[in-house]
Amino acid sequence: MKYALHALLPCALLLLGGLLQASPKSFAATEARPTQQGIEITANEAGAMKSLRKLLNAENAFQNTRGKGEYGELKDLLAAGYIESDLASGVKDGYRLTLIIKKSTLTSAAAIDLIARPVEYGKSGRRSFYLTEGGVMHTSDVKDVMPAEMRPFANESGGKGTVKGSGNEANEAGAIAILRTIHAAEVAYHATTGEGKYGTLEQLEALHLLENVNAEGKRMGYNFSIKAQPGAEETPASFTVTAVPAKYGETGRKSFFIDVSGIVVGADKNGAPADANDPPIQD
Repeated sequence: MKYALHALLPCALLLLGGLLQASPKSFAATEARPTQQGIEITANEAGAMKSLRKLLNAENAFQNTRGKGEYGELKDLLAAGYIESDLASGVKDGYRLTLIIKKSTLTSAAAIDLIARPVEYGKSGRRSFYLTEGGVMHTSDVKDVMPAEMRPFANESGGKGTVKGSGNEANEAGAIAILRTIHAAEVAYHATTGEGKYGTLEQLEALHLLENVNAEGKRMGYNFSIKAQPGAEETPASFTVTAVPAKYGETGRKSFFIDVSGIVVGADKNGAPADANDPPIQD
C-alpha cells in the first residue's frame, strides 16, 4: 500500500499542476461568458425603459386631447388608442408598470410619475426604473426603493451644462429630456395661467415651470427655441420647440423637435432645425 501511494503521488501532482495552470483561463472564460438569464435580464431592462418612454408619450398625447389637461390610467390610454393591450396590462418584459397620477387643482397642474419594477427581483430584472414627467430616467438596484431615492440613469453632469466623457450622445439624450420637460411645462401653463394658450420661454421661466434652460435658451450644448401660436376660432392654440446643437459636430449632431403631441422627432440635419416631418426618436 505504501509503495502504491508513492507511485501514484507523482501522477497526482502532475494532474494538479495541470489543473492549476489551466484554471485561470478556464475560470476567466466562464466568468466572461454571459449566462442566458443575464442576457434575458438585460433585454428585459431595456424593454422596461422603452415601455416607460412609450407610456409617457401616450400620456402626453392623452393629456392634450381626451384628458383635457389630465393624465389617464392605462385603460384610458388603451381606449384612446395610444397604447396596445400588452402595455395596458401593466406587465411587460418581466416588469410591472405603475403610473402615479396627481389630478390638477386650483393651484397646481396635473402631474405623473412612471415606475417599472421587476416582477421577480434577480430573475426578471435587477433594477427598478423611474421616469419623471420631464422625461428623465432614474434607476436603482435596491429592491422596493422609493423613486425619490433613485439616481439619474447614465447622466452625470459636467461643466458648462454638458455631460462628462459621453460626447455627443449624452448631450443629445439630455436635449431630448429637456424637450420633454418643456412640453410638460407648456401643458401646465396651458391649463393654468395661460388660460388655453401656450407660453414663451420667458413666460414659463417667470412661473418657475422651467428651470433647466437658461434665459438664452441654452443647455446641454444645445440651443432651444419655442414658438407659441395663440390659435383662432377654429384653430386651437399650439406650440413647437426645436433643439439645435450649439456647435454642430462638437456638442451634438442631431437636431430635435417636439410639439403639442408630445412626440420627439429628430435627425442629423447638419446643424439645421428639425421639423414635424422628421422620424420619431426611438428610446
